[in-house]
Amino acid sequence: MNNFAVVSGLLTDEVRQIPGAKGAVLVSADGLLAGASEGQDQASAERFAAAVTGLQALSRSLAPFCRASPSGWLENLITYEGGLIFLCAAGDSSFLALAADGAADVGNIGYRMTKLVERIGTALATPARTAPGHSG
Repeated sequence: MNNFAVVSGLLTDEVRQIPGAKGAVLVSADGLLAGASEGQDQASAERFAAAVTGLQALSRSLAPFCRASPSGWLENLITYEGGLIFLCAAGDSSFLALAADGAADVGNIGYRMTKLVERIGTALATPARTAPGHSG
C-alpha cells in the first residue's frame, strides 16, 4: 500500500469519527495533495488542497505583525455561516485541513486533529521537494 493510500485511510477514519466533518486532506508545504479522506473526488480534493495552501501561506505572511516567526505557524480556523475550515501543522513540511458543517464542535476538531498528528507522526510528515539533481 502506498503512502497516499495509508494517509487517506487514516484521514477517512478520523473524518468518520468527528460529528459534522465533511472531508480532510493532508497537504505538503509546497501544495501537493498527500492524502484525502474518502468521499471527495480527486479534482475536489486537489482544489481544496490548493486553496488551503494559499490560506496557510497567507497566515505565515502575517506572523511579523504579532512579532512571531512565519515558521512558527500552528493553525487556522475559518468560520462561515454554514461551516468551517480548520488547518493545523502536521510536522515541518505538511499540514492537515478539515472541512465541517456549522454545527461541528471546534474544540473537538482541534483536539482530534492534534491527536491524529501525534498518533501517526512521521507517516504524516512529507519531505519538501527538491529539484532533480539537487541533494537538498
